[in-house]
Amino acid sequence: MLLAVVMVLGVAPAARPGESEKPAAERWYKWSISGRPTGYLHIKRSKSGVAASPVVLSVRFVARFRGQLFWQHVQAHCRDDSCLSAVKVVITGTDDDGGRMPSTEVAFHDGKAVLTTAEGRRRAKKAPGKVVYEFTTFEVIRTLPFKKGVVLEFTQVEEGTNVKENHKIAYVGRETVSVGGEKIGLHKFEQTGQGIRPCQYWVNDGHELVRVVMDGRKEFLLSTQEEAAAAFGIADEQERLPGRP
Repeated sequence: MLLAVVMVLGVAPAARPGESEKPAAERWYKWSISGRPTGYLHIKRSKSGVAASPVVLSVRFVARFRGQLFWQHVQAHCRDDSCLSAVKVVITGTDDDGGRMPSTEVAFHDGKAVLTTAEGRRRAKKAPGKVVYEFTTFEVIRTLPFKKGVVLEFTQVEEGTNVKENHKIAYVGRETVSVGGEKIGLHKFEQTGQGIRPCQYWVNDGHELVRVVMDGRKEFLLSTQEEAAAAFGIADEQERLPGRP
């Protein structure tokens, strides 16, 4: 599953996991696989001034595999509804060999995901109902109520037009979780649906997303810019990423 993340223009310090503070407009997450620091995810939320898609989520994912630095940037234009339904996304990044990929755009309308490449080629795929694009769920989770049972149903789209239907997010309840060696009480949500293993999210009382676990071994932890980059030693490299805004 590809990830998405943005360029950073100045970052407010992350709240401590158990604190109930007003969430910042942007946030950083350290990413690890089986406990090994591998990358980071950075998300920034802003307003577009466009009535049809008033919310813009700029997201950048940076990771190192086999000694190679990879990155992907997604700018998602969303409705201001319960699941930040995607209207349009623009995707840039690297391919599996670390080379620069051409920019692509995906528009969502009339139950379809329509992808347009930089060369103007188009392809469409069925995408029914409310559409959540990739890791915008990290923002959606922060808005959901602490109420037992299913609280959201949607279609998830990844990698342009990889459509996964019948996704649900349910509130599981409050539990004690170990984060950074500290045990804290957090609210747990779980996402299930076509094409994924169950994904768990933990949110504090202030609706700040603190921890995410995917596939049982891929973990995201709320962090700061400095901690996220330094955790796997790419503080210098990320400053030189091609296509940086």
